[in-house]
Amino acid sequence: MARLPTAGENSAIGAVLTAGTTYYLSLHSADPGTTGASEFTGGGYARQSIVFASASGGSMASNTAQAVANAGTTAATYVGIWSAATAGTYLIGAALGSSTTAASITFASGAVTFSAS
Repeated sequence: MARLPTAGENSAIGAVLTAGTTYYLSLHSADPGTTGASEFTGGGYARQSIVFASASGGSMASNTAQAVANAGTTAATYVGIWSAATAGTYLIGAALGSSTTAASITFASGAVTFSAS
C-alpha cells in the first residue's frame, strides 16, 4: 500500500481546496456522495462562506467561523464544500462527528477540517 509523506498529503488536499479561496459550506441529511446529494433546503437555509488555511500535516482547516440557519427539523449528518453559494461545483464532503438538529448550526474557526489521508 502506498503512503504519501506529509508534503505529498499537503499537495493532495491543496489540489482540492486552495488556501485563502472563498468556498461555501453546505449541510446534508445523508451522505452527499460525489455529487453533493441530500443538501438541506428551506427554513432559512443557505450555504455559508468558508475559507481554509494552508495545508499542514496533511490536512486543511477552516480559518473562519460559520453559522448555518435551517428549519431545525432535520438532522445534519454531513458537510460539503462547494465552489459557489448556489449551484456551483461540489468539491468535497465529510461526516460530522455526530448528527445535529438545531435552528442554527455553528462551526468555530478550525472546526471544519479535511485530510488527504
